[in-house]
Amino acid sequence: VATKNITAKMLDIKTVVTGDELPNKKISTQVNADIIYQLDNQLATINALKMQVDNMQLAGEMSVQTGNITKVRYNLTANEWNLNDYIAETKDEDEKATTESEPPATPVEVEPDLSFLKGLDVDGTLKIAAIKVGKVKIGEINKHLIIHKGKAQLKPLTAILYQGFLIVNAQVDESNGLNKYKLLTTLSEVNLHPLLVDVAELDLLSGTTSFNFNGKGEGLTTTKIKQGLKGTGDFKLLDGELYGINIPQQLRSLKAKITGAKPPTVNDIK
Repeated sequence: VATKNITAKMLDIKTVVTGDELPNKKISTQVNADIIYQLDNQLATINALKMQVDNMQLAGEMSVQTGNITKVRYNLTANEWNLNDYIAETKDEDEKATTESEPPATPVEVEPDLSFLKGLDVDGTLKIAAIKVGKVKIGEINKHLIIHKGKAQLKPLTAILYQGFLIVNAQVDESNGLNKYKLLTTLSEVNLHPLLVDVAELDLLSGTTSFNFNGKGEGLTTTKIKQGLKGTGDFKLLDGELYGINIPQQLRSLKAKITGAKPPTVNDIK
């Protein structure tokens, strides 16, 4: 009788890679899963998947079916990821001076070939509890990725960012080599002070900020994006305070002086 299925139950693979350039001089990985491969359908189903790289974990289910079109489905969740151990350290000033003594050659821009998207049919979700990069902390992230007929879409990507919320809907269309793209970004009620401190070490401005941008273009080289991006957007700063100066209060006081009205008090503003 011909075998139609290949099954690997309770698969357990562990690896340890060592080296002086690695974080803590080693990286440990572990993969656990139940895998069923159907020979007739060229379909691999992966259940009870658990992957771990040091302290970073990923779990869920997925399937991959090969053929003229590679079909991928997945539903994955992850714990909090601290990426700082995997980011190369910045060169010191002496090393920078040596490296930058000669100006680097201008790289030739090449439009990326996204034709491989035509061979993919992907629909999957990924939830990450949090990510830390440098001092920047991003809260829960949810991503829904769809790739179909040469078009890749984030529909949407959401994240909690400094007590605010980020929503990104993005699309890249191979479009027979033209590489068209669309982007819709909404950022709402982000606490500006801790964000500026973590990103740029600026203890300068507080308040909440909101941002919206809707753009599109054609071509994915740096020059084409700079020249061809078309979009509209708006930026708002609410309840801003600069070095202890309450910006809304100052504006209301100025307006009162101009109109001859009674200047507002702190209690009036609250």
